Amino acid sequence: MLRRRRPAEVSHLEDYLKKAANIYFGLTPKKARHLAYDYGKALNKTVPESWAANFMAGPDWFLKGTHAF
Repeated sequence: MLRRRRPAEVSHLEDYLKKAANIYFGLTPKKARHLAYDYGKALNKTVPESWAANFMAGPDWFLKGTHAF
């Protein structure tokens, strides 16, 4: 089975979230969603309008398991 390569930015964000979970006993899902939005904007990624309106990724982003922009 072939695996799709994931963008480096996605891997970096996931690595950071895992490290934060170990160091700070985890981020709340809401804080992780804020972080995803801020990170996407810092990388000049296009984010959905709902993200921009709420200044955070949607709940489906967090629950998907495939954290992509």
